[in-house]
Amino acid sequence: EVQAYLDETLPAIPGVEEFHDLRIVGSDETPFVIFDLKVASDDAGGVVDRVREAVAVRFPSAAKVGINVEPKYVY
Repeated sequence: EVQAYLDETLPAIPGVEEFHDLRIVGSDETPFVIFDLKVASDDAGGVVDRVREAVAVRFPSAAKVGINVEPKYVY
């Protein structure tokens, strides 16, 4: 369910290039949603904030949304 939501939603957020390595850990009641993000913007912090908000709104029970931004030199 989380993977499908991210596949559908993240491409519509300006500055998101792609995401990968989705991990969901913890309990079903309070999961931690963690993934890596490639950002195509100089405002990586703003992009991350928009992504985190979109995930938190859709999955309010998530204890934490962890987003690891990959530096541009990695790709």
